[in-house]
Amino acid sequence: MGPDDVWFKYLEDQYGQPWRRYHTIDHINSMLSLCGRYAANLDDPKAVELAIWFHDVIYDPKATHGDNELKSIEEFNKYAVERQLSVPQKTAVAELIHSTIKHEIPGELTAVSKNDLSYFLDFDLEVLSRDKEAYEIYAAQIRQEYWHYSDEAYGKGRTAVLETFLRRDKAYFTEAFRTAGHETVARWNLAEEIRRLS
Repeated sequence: MGPDDVWFKYLEDQYGQPWRRYHTIDHINSMLSLCGRYAANLDDPKAVELAIWFHDVIYDPKATHGDNELKSIEEFNKYAVERQLSVPQKTAVAELIHSTIKHEIPGELTAVSKNDLSYFLDFDLEVLSRDKEAYEIYAAQIRQEYWHYSDEAYGKGRTAVLETFLRRDKAYFTEAFRTAGHETVARWNLAEEIRRLS
């Protein structure tokens, strides 16, 4: 997808919406960089790349849980039809995007491999394992996106989300991320943000 592609321009416009602070083209580029770095580990790099581009294409912080992801899949489906993607690849990308609703690997997958889904989810949450300053910038950007909530309401909701990740046996799904030290740093960052919100 190049800069002259009408879909690229559409995606660029979507990720440049004024209410976005973290879920911008920078987030997409960060994930694409990781996708390139780990491409040799992926079964279908193209499906993962497309899922990266479309997974947050619809992003309304006021939407009900899961609504953004489902609408993002609808936008991807328009692209898939126009570009005549194969049914297996179309289904794989939709499964990847849908997985970001709960950020977990479902028991049954029809088109995408567990391996690719694991990497995709880890790419999406790589930010959790950044250094202290970068993580605090990320946390502040998320707060700005949810400006319409009071500090009390935001703190309660955000803490609940962070605690779901901390309660898991592993913050990251791939061995590559865990052995690279992401796991330990992510858990520290999550606990520290919860402390600041309390």
